[in-house]
Amino acid sequence: MSRMLPVLYHSWFSPPSEKARWALDHHRVPHVRRVHMPIVGEPALRLRTGRWTGRLTVPVLVVDGRVLGDSLDIARYADEVGQGSPLFPREYEQEIQEWVQRSEVLVSAGRVLVSARIARSPAALLETLPVALRRTGVVADRMGRMGMELFARKYGLRDEAPALAEATMRSVLDVLRNTLRDGRKTLLGRFTFADIAMAATLQGVRPVDHPAIQLGPATREAWTDPVLASAYPEVLAWRDALYAQRPAASAPSRPNRMVAS
Repeated sequence: MSRMLPVLYHSWFSPPSEKARWALDHHRVPHVRRVHMPIVGEPALRLRTGRWTGRLTVPVLVVDGRVLGDSLDIARYADEVGQGSPLFPREYEQEIQEWVQRSEVLVSAGRVLVSARIARSPAALLETLPVALRRTGVVADRMGRMGMELFARKYGLRDEAPALAEATMRSVLDVLRNTLRDGRKTLLGRFTFADIAMAATLQGVRPVDHPAIQLGPATREAWTDPVLASAYPEVLAWRDALYAQRPAASAPSRPNRMVAS
């Protein structure tokens, strides 16, 4: 009996999803990708994962009856079964964990600012919806706003002030910039998951121009923080250089037919 390929549920705009995609691509792990649409896609995702309660987010990798619901777990799985250089060399385990934690702080703070910019942009709100729903005018606008409202509740974004979020992002970006001052190409002297974690998370400063990140123009603008982007050009240059070497996708993405067009 042929073995079923792992299935990755992901979103184009989610830095955690990009961490998982990049790790799978780095190791050339055969798998199937399905694009998850926020809010409207949650019932289908719960059905496929068997997770009926609690917060459910992507990325999610379903493999051999297991559900890996975290980019770190997915990357470790790729390290176990894939080919190529390891992303988690034992001698750098502690340092990788520290950079992963910093990336999570950065993405959480960035989420506050990005969601606020999307909420102010009718065009970006429209791009959060499946294509088939974007032509419904006022209904589409209301659905987009309702989706962002639910997103804000899901992550408790109302409780965080934009000024605090920006200060938090700057604190992490300062650590990254100081680490890169000696001109190093990778954070730990060799390419590891630490580089993937931080490079993918910098999307909340300015999205990279790369096929791995497929964003609509309004969404790309909403994800861009002009102030932070101008303050940390060397950090973005480091990220862009890593992406110039990022391998092509090891699996095509297909919409989840139950939830997307």
